[in-house]
Amino acid sequence: MKTAGVKIKPIAILTLLTLILITGRSLWPADHCPGQTSLKQAIELCLPTALRWSPDARLTYAISTEAGESVPGSQGKDGFRSNWNIVFVDVKTGQNLLVAVHQGRIAYTREVLMAFKDPIDLSLLKLDSSDAVKHLIDNKTKPPDRVHFELVNQPSPVLRVYLDWPSRNLQITSMDEVTGEVISNWCAAVN
Repeated sequence: MKTAGVKIKPIAILTLLTLILITGRSLWPADHCPGQTSLKQAIELCLPTALRWSPDARLTYAISTEAGESVPGSQGKDGFRSNWNIVFVDVKTGQNLLVAVHQGRIAYTREVLMAFKDPIDLSLLKLDSSDAVKHLIDNKTKPPDRVHFELVNQPSPVLRVYLDWPSRNLQITSMDEVTGEVISNWCAAVN
């Protein structure tokens, strides 16, 4: 009887690993560069780490970043970035935890002194960074050189999309995460 149980365990583990692999790969679009994540994927990746840090941890801020090196990939033009900083707040103590994502993996975590204290309700996040790009970039114009994303709480969640065009113009669009509507849009020249 014990021998049969031992033979079943490797099969069950192999089946479970296969299901995890299939499920995990289904989260990534087929045309997207490996090692890049969308805003929501980065948050989902970091959330377990934040909850281990504190069961009272809640998302409070997120931003795409550049690590200083030239990283191959879309540069955000498809809504995916290689680097993200995701900040959580312990709602009981007010402490912040920064979780840095690099190439689709958690690079490091740091407790930091930041002013981000208002938690963002994850159920209100309707737009992913990839959705925002599809909404803002039409196929008729030349795409931007790169796109960055910032999620802030003002007092409801707002996704800021920074589109850096080849003409050295920066377009900053703020989108309401609850409705998906553009709430502000402005351009600035970059020197």
